Amino acid sequence: MNVRVFAALSTALVTSALATSALAADAAPAAEPAAPAPAAAAASTSGAGITLALRLGYAVAMGDAAKDSKMSDQVKGAIPFTLDALYNFSPSLGAGVYASYGIVSVDKDKTGADSASWLKYGAQLRYTIGDAFLGYGIGMEKVTLKYTGGEASYSGLEFAHLLAGYNFYKADKLKVGAFGDFAYGQYSTFETPAGSGDITDKAAHQWLYFGINGQYDL
Repeated sequence: MNVRVFAALSTALVTSALATSALAADAAPAAEPAAPAPAAAAASTSGAGITLALRLGYAVAMGDAAKDSKMSDQVKGAIPFTLDALYNFSPSLGAGVYASYGIVSVDKDKTGADSASWLKYGAQLRYTIGDAFLGYGIGMEKVTLKYTGGEASYSGLEFAHLLAGYNFYKADKLKVGAFGDFAYGQYSTFETPAGSGDITDKAAHQWLYFGINGQYDL
C-alpha cells in the first residue's frame, strides 16, 4: 500500500513539473534578433568599394589632327577597348583611372599607313544617379600609324572626356548598359623614323565614342 501511494505521488509530482515548464516556455517572450554591429552596418550602407568596368564600342573622329589636316580625311573610325577602375567614396561619387586601346581604321591612299592604333590613359571622376552615370576624365592620347618601313606617332593631351551612360540590366554586383563618350584633345608632338619634335600648327580634334558598358562592383 505504501509503495502504491509513493508511486502515485511521484507520478503526480513529475507531471506537475512538466506542465509548469511548458507553461513557462509558452509565456516567455520571443528573443529579438541581435542588432548588427555598428561597423558592419556602416559598411553595408556607405557604398564604398571598388568598381571595374569594360567598355566596347565604335568611335568616329572629328576636328583636325593639325592645322588644315582634317581627322575625317585620314581616319575612318576606331574600335576601342576601355578599362575603368574606380574607387567609390559613396553610392554616388567615385574616382579612378582609365586605359584604352583602340584599333584605328585609316585611309591608306591618303596616309600610306597599313594600320593604326591608339593608346589612351588618364584619371576620371564619375557620378551615379540611380541607374545613370556621368563622368569627366583627363589624360594622354597617342596614335600610332604603321608603315612598311616603320611607324609614326602623334601624342598629346586630351583635355576632357565627357561620359554619360545608363545601366539597363542589373544582377547582384554586375551591371550592363550603354554609354556615350566625347573626347576633346590636341596633338602636340610627333615621332617618325626621321626624327621627332613639336607640332607647330596645332589644332583641336575630337572623338565621339559610343557602345556597351559592363561593370562589376567588388
